[in-house]
Amino acid sequence: MVPKLELLIVDLAAKILKKNIKLFAMTDSRSGNVIHLAAYMNQTEVFELLLPETEYLARAQDMNGDLPIYIASKMGYVELIEKLYPISEFLNGRG
Repeated sequence: MVPKLELLIVDLAAKILKKNIKLFAMTDSRSGNVIHLAAYMNQTEVFELLLPETEYLARAQDMNGDLPIYIASKMGYVELIEKLYPISEFLNGRG
């Protein structure tokens, strides 16, 4: 049986943080980081891994100018929005 991607994200994020915190900031081809992916997939557990050194990732914009909180908002993930709100900034005026 192949494990679901959603179940692997938290485990993978924890391993990345343990190995090299700089890897956590890597981006995909659309400039999204692991926080953007977690927001899109409603993986609230990933945000429990955030350290003060990595909170800046929640304020990073992707290629569309979207912050992770905007992605969570578009998807309707209220619990995730509540976790992101205290550490997010509304940089592109679409708050």
